[in-house]
Amino acid sequence: MKRFLFLGVILSLSASVAVAQEFAADKKAIFLTGSAAFSSSDGDLYSYSGKRLIELNLTATFDYFIVRHVLIGMPVTLHRQYKGDYNIASTLGVGPELGYVYGAAGSQILPYAKVGYLYSVLSSENWLTSYSYGLIGNGIQTDLIFSLGMILLVQKHVGINPQISYHFQRYDADSYYDDYYSHGLGSASETGNILQFSIGLTGLLY
Repeated sequence: MKRFLFLGVILSLSASVAVAQEFAADKKAIFLTGSAAFSSSDGDLYSYSGKRLIELNLTATFDYFIVRHVLIGMPVTLHRQYKGDYNIASTLGVGPELGYVYGAAGSQILPYAKVGYLYSVLSSENWLTSYSYGLIGNGIQTDLIFSLGMILLVQKHVGINPQISYHFQRYDADSYYDDYYSHGLGSASETGNILQFSIGLTGLLY
């Protein structure tokens, strides 16, 4: 009986070792990434009644490896826009992403490619926000996002994360703003695209 118990413990430990993550892009590994961006713009292009345009963007991303090299993730982003005391707008977005990370045990650089979809709700606390930004008002924005980046390991479980991404965007306005201000703001739906560079900090759990 003792032999069977001993054999069972050995087999259990062996199985645990077999499924343990060998490196950062292995199955069941996790990436936790945070990034922040801030801008302050002035001049006729951005200011309103002498008030500067201030923008703040915060993003947190949870990525989980379903198999070696392949991850699924969930980014959450908060974007705030200010123009003095007159205009305040906020965008809260969340959505899934799928990515491939190239790397092996001992790799100090982990390049990756991702594709994602972001669903965002925009809230304008003043109608001048929608007018001056070219938006229509409260509404929904969707982004189809393609990203290329890399994680540069500074320690075993910490890396710097530069990334470049391309966003295909669609904005659908609230019907209230479209009906009431249609003469000044145009159509109820607009599209656009953004090429964006960001840098963040990633924690690697494996």
